[in-house]
Order: sequence, then C-alpha cells, then structure tokens
Amino acid sequence: MIANPNCFFMVAGHAHGPTALNAFDLALINAGVGDLNLVRLSSILPPGCAQIEPIKIPPGQLIPCAFAKQTAVVEGTVISAAVGVGIPTDPTQAGLIMEYHSHGFSGDRAKDRVSQMVADGMAARNREYSEILTACTELVVESDWGAVFAGVVLWRKQAIGGL
Repeated sequence: MIANPNCFFMVAGHAHGPTALNAFDLALINAGVGDLNLVRLSSILPPGCAQIEPIKIPPGQLIPCAFAKQTAVVEGTVISAAVGVGIPTDPTQAGLIMEYHSHGFSGDRAKDRVSQMVADGMAARNREYSEILTACTELVVESDWGAVFAGVVLWRKQAIGGL
C-alpha cells in the first residue's frame, strides 16, 4: 500500500505555445511543476493533510495531483482554471478537492464557482469545513495556443530530514 500524503500545496500557471500540448507544458512550467510526472487524482484530501508552501520536488517524481486545465486557440478567448480545497473542521475526517475549468469565465468567477463546488461537496458528505482554499489563473488567448492549469499537489513529508 502507498503511504497517504500528509501535506499539500496549491499551484497555478498559464502560458502560450505553438500547439495545445506545448502551451500546457509551458503552463506546468509556469506553475512550478513542469518537471514532475503528475498522476491525476480524484478529489479527496487525506485526513490530517496540512497545507505547506510549494517545495522543490526532484525532477521525474510520480506526484499525486488533482488539477484543472483548459486550452484554447481562438484569439481573445478568456480561459480559466481553478482548484479548491475544503479543510474539514474535524482533522480526522477527509477533506475535499474540487477542480474547475472554463472558456469565458474570469479567474475570479472560476474561483467563486470552485468554492461553491467545495461547499456543496462537503454538504453532501454532511461534513463541516473550517475554510476553503483556492488557487486559480486566467489567460486571454493571443495568436498562439493558450493554456491554464491549477493543481493541488499531494506530498508525504518525512518526519525527520529530507523533503
């Protein structure tokens, strides 16, 4: 069995590139996770998982991450991506991560939407939350492809030494 992560950090980035994949790759670099192998998760934050500041993770690591992404090529299109984390009042309960992406919504509107999604998801679980954390980004597409990315990176911090 894989040990549960005990901490997380949130990132967001955006970029333009010659293709959709290049733009997405550049958005990952802009978010600080471009040299990691992100393993996409569903949306549960393990009990007791604490928020930390983003850390430098060795390149090539397999890293659990819940994320939203969006690409577009039509000049003038606004794209956004947001993630939200519901921190449960009771630290023995699981928290919730929600992801949202959009054509046409500003980052502020995406942030509001993902916050409501977290609140609704916690209510569906009959779980109280102490706070909702968010990370979001937006981009107005120019002449190349545009991409946005927002993610919640999960990590297992060692008790003594190491990362």
